[in-house]
Amino acid sequence: ATVTQDGTLSLDPTSGPGDNGTVASLAVHSVTPSGFTGDVSVAGPGAAHPGRITVADAAPTGVYEVTIRATDDCGATTDATLELRVPTAPTVAGESVTREQGAVAATSRIATVDDGETAAGALVVTATPPAGITISDVTNDAGEISADVAADCTAATGNHSVPIEVTDSDGYTASDVVTVEVVANAAPTLSYDDASVFVGDSIAIDPATGPSDHGVVAAVALHDVTPSGFSGAIDVAGPAAATPGRVAVTDSGPAGTYGVTVRATDDCGATTDASFTVTVDAAPDAGGPYELEEGQDLELDSSGPDGARVTWDLDDDGTFSDAEGTSPTVSWADLVSLGLDDGPLVAPIEARFEDAPSGAPAASAESTVTIANAAPTVGVETPEEALVSRPVTVELGFDDPSPVDDAASASYRVEWGDGTTDDFTGGGSATRSHTYSETGTYDVEVRATDKDGGASEVVSRSLEVVSAMVVDVPCGDGVMVHVVGSSDDDDVRVVGRGPGEAKVVLGGETLGSFSGVALVTIEAGGGDDVVESARLSPPMVVFGDAGDDRIVGSDAADTLVGGGGADEIAGDRGRDLVIAGQGRDLLDGGRAQDVLAAGPSVWDAPTDANMTALCRLQLEWTSRATRTVRIEHLEGTRPGGLNGDALVVVDGAARTMLDDASRDAVTGGPAPDWLLVNRAGPGTRDSFGVSGADVVDDL
Repeated sequence: ATVTQDGTLSLDPTSGPGDNGTVASLAVHSVTPSGFTGDVSVAGPGAAHPGRITVADAAPTGVYEVTIRATDDCGATTDATLELRVPTAPTVAGESVTREQGAVAATSRIATVDDGETAAGALVVTATPPAGITISDVTNDAGEISADVAADCTAATGNHSVPIEVTDSDGYTASDVVTVEVVANAAPTLSYDDASVFVGDSIAIDPATGPSDHGVVAAVALHDVTPSGFSGAIDVAGPAAATPGRVAVTDSGPAGTYGVTVRATDDCGATTDASFTVTVDAAPDAGGPYELEEGQDLELDSSGPDGARVTWDLDDDGTFSDAEGTSPTVSWADLVSLGLDDGPLVAPIEARFEDAPSGAPAASAESTVTIANAAPTVGVETPEEALVSRPVTVELGFDDPSPVDDAASASYRVEWGDGTTDDFTGGGSATRSHTYSETGTYDVEVRATDKDGGASEVVSRSLEVVSAMVVDVPCGDGVMVHVVGSSDDDDVRVVGRGPGEAKVVLGGETLGSFSGVALVTIEAGGGDDVVESARLSPPMVVFGDAGDDRIVGSDAADTLVGGGGADEIAGDRGRDLVIAGQGRDLLDGGRAQDVLAAGPSVWDAPTDANMTALCRLQLEWTSRATRTVRIEHLEGTRPGGLNGDALVVVDGAARTMLDDASRDAVTGGPAPDWLLVNRAGPGTRDSFGVSGADVVDDL
């Protein structure tokens, strides 16, 4: 039997007491173990209920063996035992938990239970919460009682006592309270980092934190955008979306900084406003397309995020190191170094924008640069004066801003002003020569065209073509008057008025009076010409050219060349060099030591080279050396002469003095001369007179 602690129990026998005779007595024989403090009695044979056991004030708890002895009238006994259990009532100790209004139910330990007989995990626990508080899913884990506890949005803040009861297997119960502290609902959590986007672009901005709540986030929505004027769209993903709170910004614009506020609301109505900035930066723009000509600087002009670092790739090598800045100027020299040096061309360029203070992502923008071909500039250098019938040389050159064009050939056109045109192809510098047949003023016009067809402006130079002008002597120092006659019969007279002075008269017209001259050179030209001088101190060099000419030298050491035709050539007081030229000529050396050649030479034509050679011959002939040494120098048999490589050779393949197969008459003077004549044949022999001191070489 079972009796609660301090409880009372009446228990009748399951059989008896009975006997074939008489049951004499019924008595409590023993209660073991000792220590039972309650009262155990049994009703005797004469009682209304013989053998009924009464237990009162049962204690302490435990299991006891109670023995009742029945004795009959003959003294025989029977011991009847029963197990008396005094069980322990279960215990329960409620605990305290805290819940936020509206928060999602959370599992907490709410109590502990125990029992002396029933396993703690087998005890049954029930809770009876008040309105606004829910306790569900109560579980017993070996005496630790847990449950899902929640306070709804209407629950009053403060402590709430929730009754709790535990029942053991014997049906005994115990009770206590669980204290639920309800605290005020907290607003949801939501925040964003600042973001940036380019004008016209889109961006998705995910929350930095949240949206989250101890309860349920009921709504997430756009609350405000300031300042007004944002022309794009801003949408916020709600709580049920795949990415709750994601802010989608599309068609951003116009440029500026905008404050965006997103509001999160929980199931109790509490709100959190998450504010952040969206900077709409100007879209990266490399500017352009750019256009320039060869030689011009490239002025770049980009736009993009404020404060961004802008670097440029101008040579399409993928490296942004060719220029830096929003609007840099790239010099033509730098463009050339980057290979942008030869128009016409169209080249891609690209600008990179990075490190913007707004946090805008690095981005690039492309453009193009078109470089047009630029025409070259042409340079022309002409002398102020030129001699008629003599080649005049002009120096030409072109300068093109493109080094490629500059290194290539250009097409030149030279219009000489006398109706003739010279078209040719040349490099950056060229020389051209032209001979004018008549005196006058001519405009020399030059144009250069580069390989790409760019034509320069026409450059014009005025050139005065004259019959007499001062030029450098062909050898040595000083200047000379150079006179050129015509192809007609000319009368040339040169009159001296003092040392280094010469007045030149051609056909009765004074060509000029010249001073400080060391030489007078006359090209008589074709026709039967007369060349004479009077009181002239500078020596003369005369080229008679074709025609029957009459040439009379000066008092100085002259060089007189008859040229073709029957010429009369007379030297005078100086050491003259007289060359008859082709034809039947009369040569008279005059009073000084002269060289008289009865025939042509290789120097008869009035070229610059021939003038230089004759000048060197004359320098040696008028030197202070003896006549013998001078002749040896001129013949090349003795080194060291002033004549250099200009030699008088009368025979062999290298001869410079020739026989003209005409009978020339050669007359020397009182001084010993050097005669070069045909005196022994073959061919027509010359007529000549010889003094004992003359040297005669046979042509």
